[in-house]
Amino acid sequence: MTVEPGVSNISEVEQMEQRDGFYRNVIAAVDGSEISVQVLRAAATIAQAVDAEITLLTAGSAGVDLPHVAAAVETANLAKPLDVEFVGIDEKHPSTADAILGYAAGVEDGIIFMGSHGRSGLLTVLLGSVSGEIVEKSRRPVVMLGPKSRTSDKYTRIIACVDGSEFALNIVSEAVAWAKALGVPLWLIEVVDPEPNLGGIETNYVHNVAHQMKDNGVDLEWDVLHAKDPAKAILDWIGDDAGTILALATHGRTGLRRVLLGSVVADVIHGARGPVITCVPGE
Repeated sequence: MTVEPGVSNISEVEQMEQRDGFYRNVIAAVDGSEISVQVLRAAATIAQAVDAEITLLTAGSAGVDLPHVAAAVETANLAKPLDVEFVGIDEKHPSTADAILGYAAGVEDGIIFMGSHGRSGLLTVLLGSVSGEIVEKSRRPVVMLGPKSRTSDKYTRIIACVDGSEFALNIVSEAVAWAKALGVPLWLIEVVDPEPNLGGIETNYVHNVAHQMKDNGVDLEWDVLHAKDPAKAILDWIGDDAGTILALATHGRTGLRRVLLGSVVADVIHGARGPVITCVPGE
């Protein structure tokens, strides 16, 4: 659906922070696994599209196979040169995730790309201990590629998933920045439970959010999906499209909401053909 005229008074949208500029440094965190090739290719495609620098980053741990990291670089057949950095584990950064986050914290306008091997549960369990820990600890968005991701030479749209919460709207300004940087359309997608008398209320919500953003300088569209399983509904809607970048809020701050949203995000990452931008809670 395209954005139509309407009236909105959504304070959460009015209060969303607008990002200035875009990422100038893309960090591809790899461990030599098969998915490292997809991570490198996705990171390189984005870096080339926005004229950013790209760094291959690997951290010292038992899970890193340096010969396989080198092989992944060769297999990825990157057109853009990249720097290679190795970070070790020490008292200040006692885990692989801490070492990667510590490096990224020192990179101005940087964003991490990395792979996930897991499927279900809390993020640290579902995505794997390293990737899950990075997503949960990072104060910046993290781009994840799951085991079903495929190579795309060009990304053609951004899809931001909202659920009616103030927190989920944090992902929208991030998605707008990506859509502007890549020059592609932005879709707002909401999944609602197909219970009677609820769909209209939620439909008005996402319509009003879209209308509030209609002057943000992006080609904006929206849709509402009715399903019991949000992750499946999102993945079915996208289909076998590796050129779509998804943007999702990772979890609520505490309790059941954190568990439920973590499970949805993890299932989406597991099944998505393209990259998934995860956004952590604002302070």
